[in-house]
Amino acid sequence: MEFGIPQMSADDIDATGQLKLDFESYLKGEEPPPSELVCAPLLESWRATLVKPKLERSTLPIIFVLVGYATGHPLYTNARAIHTSQLIWLDRNRKWARTWNRLYRLGDPAEDAPVVGT
Repeated sequence: MEFGIPQMSADDIDATGQLKLDFESYLKGEEPPPSELVCAPLLESWRATLVKPKLERSTLPIIFVLVGYATGHPLYTNARAIHTSQLIWLDRNRKWARTWNRLYRLGDPAEDAPVVGT
């Protein structure tokens, strides 16, 4: 480790490169292509929340994540309650979100989730 920056694996570098490209496209007002959205896991009864990162290498004291019930997630069974990796981008219309690890389609938010802009 140099300058206090954790070493990244090849997978981390690939994921970070894709995340950078995605972020740049969102800043231009672009959305994920329909072909990506249709394959993305669906998160229902979701909300954004703050958590302490579990990874020792994280330098952030708290991060935003989404919590909810996932369907179509490659790592979890359907309708399982999950929390995502760090939230990177939340669509202003709350139809999709990009986390550190993947894209999510967003269904209905949790009933007690705050409604922004009202």
